[in-house]
Amino acid sequence: MAFYMFSLHIPLSFGGLSVVAEILREPVLDPQTTALSLLAVQILELIGTLFLLQWTAKPRYKFLNFFRTKKLAKERNWLLASLLGFGFLFLLVFLTSILLERLIGPRVSE
Repeated sequence: MAFYMFSLHIPLSFGGLSVVAEILREPVLDPQTTALSLLAVQILELIGTLFLLQWTAKPRYKFLNFFRTKKLAKERNWLLASLLGFGFLFLLVFLTSILLERLIGPRVSE
């Protein structure tokens, strides 16, 4: 876990956009480049995480069997869990924005 945090997550999360800006030699990235760069950095982190999980898995367990649906389809419903998770996160963000708007007031742009 510590290896993942210090070698993948923290450098890519905090330093990913600065590396992209340095490679492109631009001091400020435009919004479309920022969005695509964040997507690429997150995909790179996902690939690294999957490789790390496969590399550290015990030999008797095959890592790819976890993603096969025939064995786990009856035990787990991935679509329902994903929809419930996204719905809960959306509700949490919505309620937080309403609470902040009532406590602080609406955001005034200049």
